[in-house]
Amino acid sequence: MEFCQGKPVDQITQLEFNDLVIDLGLTDTEEQFLLYMEWDALGAALSQYQGGQQEVDRDRYQIATIAYESNQVEIKQMVASPEEMPKLIPCRKRVQEKTP
Repeated sequence: MEFCQGKPVDQITQLEFNDLVIDLGLTDTEEQFLLYMEWDALGAALSQYQGGQQEVDRDRYQIATIAYESNQVEIKQMVASPEEMPKLIPCRKRVQEKTP
């Protein structure tokens, strides 16, 4: 949440999972899984909030409420478990791929 707070929606929707893993320095598989769950749910919520710019699995993600405050929007969402998680790339391989 702190990573995304204050950033424009367009910038948040462009975040890539593997880049976030590197930027946040996550090496533990459990931490990466939890990040994936949060990243995927956030992307679906923002897509639905903006009118569905990308395809969203509506069986898995459902907006419960949207509340507007003076300086923020709060989206509450119902999220079902994923069928599978994307393949994780080991940190050492990601570093090798990004090194020119």
